[in-house]
Amino acid sequence: LLALTPSVQRMMLGPIFAKSGPAQERYLAKQDAKLGRADFPAYARALVRSIHLVLSQYLLERLNEVRCPTLLLWGDRDIIFPVELARHALEHLPDGRLKILPGGGHALQLDCPEEVVAAIEEFHGSSP
Repeated sequence: LLALTPSVQRMMLGPIFAKSGPAQERYLAKQDAKLGRADFPAYARALVRSIHLVLSQYLLERLNEVRCPTLLLWGDRDIIFPVELARHALEHLPDGRLKILPGGGHALQLDCPEEVVAAIEEFHGSSP
């Protein structure tokens, strides 16, 4: 990660968006700006630890312990975590609901911000 360049970073992070446009460009510009910061090495170490944690934990069997209503928001064009994973997780949630947003990628809140807010508001209004 310490050897990242803006062009490599764009190749890695660009595909998490289903839609090219201003939101994608703002996100990539923020990521590019991090490369020149004095605290970037600490950020890179924290990112590596986070990735390691995510890859070393398998919590699917523990989803049945979640006791509150849970909304899974998913983009139908997420190339990192395909929709099938959300459907599989939903089978383990006692009170889970899945909302798939058409045209959304992995950066769902940036690809489809209005739809994300509407889905959360609808879920909140329907929760006990």
